[in-house]
Amino acid sequence: MSKFVWAKKVPRELIRRLYESDAAAIPDDELADEVGWALYTRCDAIVNVTEGYELGRLRCPECGRELTLTDEHFICGCGFSASWDEFRRSYKAKQLYGANALPFFKRYLSEFPRAESFGEKLIAIDTLIHSFHVLHSYRLGDISPDPYDENNRLGRPAAANLIEGSLSEVVRFLDELSERGGIEPTESERRRAALKRANGANR
Repeated sequence: MSKFVWAKKVPRELIRRLYESDAAAIPDDELADEVGWALYTRCDAIVNVTEGYELGRLRCPECGRELTLTDEHFICGCGFSASWDEFRRSYKAKQLYGANALPFFKRYLSEFPRAESFGEKLIAIDTLIHSFHVLHSYRLGDISPDPYDENNRLGRPAAANLIEGSLSEVVRFLDELSERGGIEPTESERRRAALKRANGANR
């Protein structure tokens, strides 16, 4: 049994219900919290895994203390310990490496807890799941490049790290959400165009 338990991807149906609630003009604040915090815990896991791999810095899964990789091991005063290999195996094939979308995951961790109204929460969620892996953005640290800038080289949707399903299923799902109108029609149109541009670049 793994010493690490990482947050799972968020079910598409849960997110679909949230967008249907918004489209029907029936704000469901509890659902927004459920989706928003599920995405929060997933983003938190992604940042933890990415920094563990890139920086050799990891938050202890038992007590939350920051651990530093020493002699190929993460060791905590609370009694937790794991080898580098155990850590690497724990997130293999789970799409927990943030790569070029890391700035967006970190931004969401900062912004969602400050959102108070249903609209603010939905905007934070919508912005996150319609973000992309943008070439070189990881090396820019906390800077969040505009995914709609035609000069940016877009990769796959960040939602592939966040939402259940294969890449093609997630792409279709995002397109469905955009077709529903989203929060602001003009933004939905831009997201759709960016998504199609990214899909074309990946063929």
